[in-house]
Amino acid sequence: KPPIIQNPPINTLTQEYGSWIWDSPMKMSTNVEQNFINFASQNKINVLYVTIDDYLDIYNMPEGDAKEAKKKLYSDELENFIKLANEKDIQVDAEAGWRDWAEPTVTWKAFAIIDYVKEFNSTRTTKLRGIQYDVEPYLLSSYANSKSRVLKNFVQLVDDTSKRLGNANLRFSVVIPHFYDSEQAWTPSFAYENYTTHTFNHLL
Repeated sequence: KPPIIQNPPINTLTQEYGSWIWDSPMKMSTNVEQNFINFASQNKINVLYVTIDDYLDIYNMPEGDAKEAKKKLYSDELENFIKLANEKDIQVDAEAGWRDWAEPTVTWKAFAIIDYVKEFNSTRTTKLRGIQYDVEPYLLSSYANSKSRVLKNFVQLVDDTSKRLGNANLRFSVVIPHFYDSEQAWTPSFAYENYTTHTFNHLL
């Protein structure tokens, strides 16, 4: 019997060709967005990962009407970008992350982004396909002397995020460098939930 697939993805792609867009929709004109999307379509790119790190500026605003108005404007701009992309049969994932996001005192940034994406999809007609982390803990100054601790925090962040997403109909992807596996031996194996292996295997 074929396997039963639970919660199938929004759009099943036979082959994914993606590209990052490092400008937030809040900082691009509609004309600039359309140029990006047209270029992607002409080059057979079918997924765009658009950064939304700057949403954290809104998250940190004091509660009140000003914050809600800014949040609505941000969501309107993001939805407009998704609509333009979808018209060219291009899916859009939100992208966010920084080198320190897996550190225990900073994980709130990752969770704020996750909660925003979940809320966005639950309240908007045009939706994000998924969320992608671009978290590079190996760039931390503490990494050289604390590789196992830093990488374990990263695995914990991914694990906690997966649980936080729950049954949300969102793809969750993680940018992974080639040296997280055992072949290069650039990173140590470490124990996580009673299983000792390299970061790549923990993530799988």
